[in-house]
Amino acid sequence: MAIPPLTTETKVRLRLSTYGVDLRIDHLPAGALTEVILAASCDVAVFLSRYPLAARGSEPGLADSDVVASWAADVAVCHLCRLRGNPVPASLKERCEWVFEQLALVQAGKQNIPDLSNAAGTPAVVNYDVRDDLYPHKRRLAQRSIPGRPTGYPSYTDRREPYPRS
Repeated sequence: MAIPPLTTETKVRLRLSTYGVDLRIDHLPAGALTEVILAASCDVAVFLSRYPLAARGSEPGLADSDVVASWAADVAVCHLCRLRGNPVPASLKERCEWVFEQLALVQAGKQNIPDLSNAAGTPAVVNYDVRDDLYPHKRRLAQRSIPGRPTGYPSYTDRREPYPRS
């Protein structure tokens, strides 16, 4: 599945001005801006791989998010400035670094994109399994989580109660 453009030419032109964009793509006016937008979309989509690219039913995808479109436009502007080996202006470089910091936080699971829902934010059903046959004659509640097994917790295996000697 191809990655859709996550921002528009209009958003890129708003950030850099139409004249600024035209000066940077005069060597290839037909496809340079499209290529830059697709490169920025790929960069952003790599960090946000836990979100769907396109809308699924009632859930929005990356292409529907205003936050993602803004971040992709900032990354596209940085790519556009570097297109012919020119340096990126300091203010644009700071913004691009901030965007990549936010993307890294989202990828690490420390932050969510506000206008997208994800599976981590959905409630989970928790069942308790009462077991009476574990040593030493104690009842133990084992928590089972649906839709998956919790990760990061140690797994304890209890030995069975010894048979009484006759």
